Amino acid sequence: MPQIEKIQEKDLKEIQKLIAEEFAYTITLLKPIEERIKRQNYFFYKISDNSKILGFIVLRIKHSMGEILGVAIKKEFRRKGHAKQLINFALKFLEQQNCFAVKLLVGKNNIPALKLYIGLGFKTIRTIEHKKAKEEAYEMMKDLIEPITPQIM
Repeated sequence: MPQIEKIQEKDLKEIQKLIAEEFAYTITLLKPIEERIKRQNYFFYKISDNSKILGFIVLRIKHSMGEILGVAIKKEFRRKGHAKQLINFALKFLEQQNCFAVKLLVGKNNIPALKLYIGLGFKTIRTIEHKKAKEEAYEMMKDLIEPITPQIM
């Protein structure tokens, strides 16, 4: 059964390789990854099975807003529910951290990810030009705490 746990220093080279494969537009140098892992508002988790890394998720908390900065599953382990497991874990974690909502960016053409996020209750907020990826992306959001609506008496 796959387990989710914090990424350790020993995992960084493998995570760096997966970042380079899945997010070619981003910085994949080891030093910036190591620096982010040490920041208090960044959270890196891996999903592994028998100590084999299947994928990871990167989260950030900023002003009580959770952000999913990246989710990646190795090609040979996709379509098995691992991304969904990571995202559900992230939603619970961010709620425990008193985040009121969580947002993310997803490429307009990333149909499997879009289906997953919509199925988990994310709503499209707007379409943007993802400057790093050089493609259009959807900014999506999901409330973690029920919005308070004023009561008229």
